[in-house]
Amino acid sequence: MGWHEKKNGELLSLVEGAAFEVFLTVDQNIKHQQSLSSRTLKFIVLIGSDNRYETLAPLVPKVTDALTKISPGELVEIS
Repeated sequence: MGWHEKKNGELLSLVEGAAFEVFLTVDQNIKHQQSLSSRTLKFIVLIGSDNRYETLAPLVPKVTDALTKISPGELVEIS
């Protein structure tokens, strides 16, 4: 998609425009950097001791659960 060089609000606008529903990230500062409540996306932040697959994979069941409860513009942190 060529979005690897996009940052901040520009990236979020592209994601919304492509009809994605969820923005999954490890960026714990996103809630301080962006106004999320007006977005159509649902935001999930994965919090682990590092960003390796082995660390984050066990969080997937919590992500699945959060997806059934989260609303657009809302942010859920999962650790």
